[in-house]
Amino acid sequence: MTEQADGPLFNPIEMANADEADVAIRLNKVESYRKAFSQIYGGDGIVLTQVTDALAAFERHLERATRFDAFAGGTRRRLSDEEIWGLHLFRGKAGCANCHFGPLLTDEKLHNIGLTFFQRRLQDLGLFEAIGKTADVGHFRTPALRHLSATAPHMHNGVMPRLRNVIAFYEQGGGHIRPRNEADGKLPLFPLAAATSDLLGPLDLSKRERQALLAFLEAL
Repeated sequence: MTEQADGPLFNPIEMANADEADVAIRLNKVESYRKAFSQIYGGDGIVLTQVTDALAAFERHLERATRFDAFAGGTRRRLSDEEIWGLHLFRGKAGCANCHFGPLLTDEKLHNIGLTFFQRRLQDLGLFEAIGKTADVGHFRTPALRHLSATAPHMHNGVMPRLRNVIAFYEQGGGHIRPRNEADGKLPLFPLAAATSDLLGPLDLSKRERQALLAFLEAL
């Protein structure tokens, strides 16, 4: 937990602090921070290990139990019949559990679901952008689904404002990458961006099944 708290402080696209000394210097300039840290940790000044320890302590209290946690723990009445039906769809017909399983409801793997927006305004080629390996084009890590209803907008770029949109996206088999023109189609990265996961495929959900799946997702 403390390592996670440390990371964003120096990440160039997050808080972008120059180094450990920079963090300590800035915090030590604020008298209220110096007093608060001194009351907890002692000493006359703030050091980075105290900062990350305090951040980690706060983050540990962000997680809260959900109705689904209670249901999984044996309290069956915490989910309605419709939500339980949605769970069965999640695990079966809708195929969500192919990638979303375990304590955090994620396989921790990376998949191409067709959201690269290849050669368009929102283009994002996923892990390829960071690593540069062509095999990683369009690959994004499977997100955890805990507290899903409170994390809108959805997907890595926030293009889907509601969970209904996410369900509709997967109903059509994910994104279908098509070139804007002939030139785009000949670019070497196009076939890689268009090669979405074999786990995707069109779903034939009824209106009631969509509603049940949505009800379950909102209980996570």
